[in-house]
Amino acid sequence: MVSSADWGDAPHLNGCGSVGLAKLGALGADLGRKETEAQVAVVVVTDSSTCIPPDLLDSLPVRVVPIIVHLPDGDRKDGSPEVLAEVYAALEANVTVKSTSPSALDYLSAIDAAAEGGNEVVLVTPAKEFTSMHQRASQAAEHSKASVAVVDSRTAASGQGLVVLEVAEAAAHGAELTHCLAVAEEAVAAVDLVATVEAVGLLRRSGRIPDELTAGAVSQTVFRMKQGIIEPLSREPSLEAALARLEETWKLAGGPALRRAAVFHAGRPEAARRLQRSLENVEFVSGFSAAMAIHTGPGVVGAAWLA
Repeated sequence: MVSSADWGDAPHLNGCGSVGLAKLGALGADLGRKETEAQVAVVVVTDSSTCIPPDLLDSLPVRVVPIIVHLPDGDRKDGSPEVLAEVYAALEANVTVKSTSPSALDYLSAIDAAAEGGNEVVLVTPAKEFTSMHQRASQAAEHSKASVAVVDSRTAASGQGLVVLEVAEAAAHGAELTHCLAVAEEAVAAVDLVATVEAVGLLRRSGRIPDELTAGAVSQTVFRMKQGIIEPLSREPSLEAALARLEETWKLAGGPALRRAAVFHAGRPEAARRLQRSLENVEFVSGFSAAMAIHTGPGVVGAAWLA
């Protein structure tokens, strides 16, 4: 079962508990992030549903605000493979899983931390039609003393991730806020996302998917997410047919001429690799975050690109 308001004693090792190791790792990451942010004028803030592999963010001025996942035995911060595995196990057992998107205070805290060294901030959210994150981020920006601009990506998941990467890379090269916003505007206009999903029950219960997308019993439902609209493209009898339809849509959008592309999946890594092989300019393949998987369950494969 799924319910969500929005999209989202370990053994000791050499005398140091895994919690202690995690804290040391977090401290190192924090120091590295501050060093990166000290060298740029703009820092990007976003949420944990973007499906960007962590290693791509290591050298970029990006802060990720986690969505909170509510499991029966307690709350977890979205963003780790362990939490994702717990969510899939709960869904398989028909256990209710909920999520809470970042509050305005969460966003405000992230903005203020990003602006600590005098940086300006670009905050990128999923499309406002899908979640309250854009509204909450805007509220936070209004109450912050920092110079901050909120950008609605008009998409979600890896589509949002590509917008974030475009802005973050511009910022990493020294771009000021005005230029970063121009980059964001261009990316938002260019981003496209298509995917196929096996089971539509969770999508139907989320209440954010058109009825025509979830009606009927088919093996695969292919859809497009663009400019805040989810549009059904086709119903396919098999995963192979659905992947072929995704490749066809990619080719019609420009194929190899596309600026950048990403493949994503929810619990279907092999299908994602097959899709990656059929496309020619895939920058990365990533799995859904736990917060996204709550809404779909396993069985999603798709691609996002910038035209």
